[in-house]
Amino acid sequence: MSQSGHRSLDTARRLIDAIQTELFQLHAIAPSLENNHSIANQLSRCHADFAGVAEKLAHPMLHIATIGTTSAGKATLVNAILKMVDDYSRTQRLSDEAQKNPVLSNT
Repeated sequence: MSQSGHRSLDTARRLIDAIQTELFQLHAIAPSLENNHSIANQLSRCHADFAGVAEKLAHPMLHIATIGTTSAGKATLVNAILKMVDDYSRTQRLSDEAQKNPVLSNT
């Protein structure tokens, strides 16, 4: 995924988190809304929908299908893609760990 793609994904994650926070605050501010079943049902569905979106954003997936003749390079292509994903994941984990533990990033 490109750098701009990662930024877009991070932005989407932050926006979903912000929306969920606002929904929780709405519930906390106006508990009387629970007495209105229509509103309570809508809020409940919103919570569930945004939780589902947050889960998908936390674990994005890409499905790839390949077709071709014998020895056309299908497995080579898939292995190269998997290596790119592994390299990115490893780099991302190291970057995340360095942000969480700044002492380690200076060594």
